[in-house]
Amino acid sequence: VTPGQTVTLDQVRPQIEAELRKDAAAEKVYALSQAYEEARGSGANLVDAAKKAGVPVMTLGPITQKGQGPQGQPVQGVTPKLLELAYSLPAGGESELQDAGDGEYFAIRVERIIPSALPPLAEIKPDLTRVWMMTEMLKRLQTKADEYAARLRKGESLATVAASAGSKVVNVAGIDRQNAAQNTALSRDALIKTFNAKPGEVFTADGVQFGLVVAKLEAVRAPSGPTLARITEDARPQVTMALFRDLGAAARKSARTEVGVKIFPDKARAALGLAPITETEKATPKAGQAEKSK
Repeated sequence: VTPGQTVTLDQVRPQIEAELRKDAAAEKVYALSQAYEEARGSGANLVDAAKKAGVPVMTLGPITQKGQGPQGQPVQGVTPKLLELAYSLPAGGESELQDAGDGEYFAIRVERIIPSALPPLAEIKPDLTRVWMMTEMLKRLQTKADEYAARLRKGESLATVAASAGSKVVNVAGIDRQNAAQNTALSRDALIKTFNAKPGEVFTADGVQFGLVVAKLEAVRAPSGPTLARITEDARPQVTMALFRDLGAAARKSARTEVGVKIFPDKARAALGLAPITETEKATPKAGQAEKSK
């Protein structure tokens, strides 16, 4: 039990001052909102009412329904509530004063609506050109990579093929599924193909940077004692869950076949709040049954 104590004014002064500032700010916001509403009630539009109330007016846009600008960049300060309200208004429409939370209010006027349209070709031509060039370059790189892979499959060494391509051989050892996420020498595509490959298999994959790699899986080695124990422990939860699922399925099957469990579809449907199956529905054969009876 902590005994009570007398609090001095100096101890609570910061808290009192903060509360007074908060109350003063709330009163000021309320006064501004009332001045704005009075100006609106007298017939002023949103901009004029804001000027009379002495509150700032900001112009944003154009903004897509996803809150993006013309170049696809996110527009700062645009909230989902603001977007939803703006897209519910027609061109020239103005909203009522909205509570944005934290003592803030806003109103929206939609100046104009720009219909969705494809951008002019001249505007997107640089981007299209860049994408086309990258696509063509990848096609040529893939063709070359396939040629090098074919030479490896015919028996040429990695060193010979790499030298003819002006490249070098890089050996990546000790890869396993546990440390794959930390591997920086191979891309995700190369790692996936490595784990799916067989010893001696040659394959091509995306490089870490823009480009392709031609790789050969030299060998698959069984993990050592400590590593094997770690892998076993990591896989234990998944194996346990799979075992329990199999046991559950076997128990249900045994209950149906050996105990002679009866199934009452109408009671099951009633428990789910569904109407019972009518006699007409029972008499109507299913598509699979009708096909078998032919």
